[in-house]
Amino acid sequence: MRPLFEMLTGLLYNESESNWNRVLTLMRKTFKEFPLFKKSVDDETIEKSMDFNMRQRVIDNQALARMKWEARKSHTKDKFWVQEEWFE
Repeated sequence: MRPLFEMLTGLLYNESESNWNRVLTLMRKTFKEFPLFKKSVDDETIEKSMDFNMRQRVIDNQALARMKWEARKSHTKDKFWVQEEWFE
């Protein structure tokens, strides 16, 4: 399910709280349908089952993009030291 929402990370960096809530609600709703959870399952249980923090993923992707941009601007060919959990 993650790849379905991964492309939103670039768009959500400066979004309002209402747009964040729409995306998070859609993620939970979509996730409930995959393992056939009942509609009565609470959001906290769903988020624990997803094991995916969208807000942190957006921040991490933004930081990685900023590092890449700065390297391009300064014409450095250094390797990027990226945390492994960014790509899990």
